[in-house]
Amino acid sequence: MIVVERVRHHHGKHWKRKNYRAVVVYYIDGRYYDRIERSHPRVRKIVVYERNGRYYRLDDRHDDRRDD
Repeated sequence: MIVVERVRHHHGKHWKRKNYRAVVVYYIDGRYYDRIERSHPRVRKIVVYERNGRYYRLDDRHDDRRDD
């Protein structure tokens, strides 16, 4: 399991300019994982941004607020 910080007000270009890299993580039942061993019926792939071992996710979408 990994910790993903939700941030607001960053444009997509911000991440490129600051040398973050986009990575796919797996979201299951309110938790984020960098890998999963087998398929889970409720798994969602989420793109987050990583730098120096810290993960960040934009919090400007309304479609996933129900997952909190």
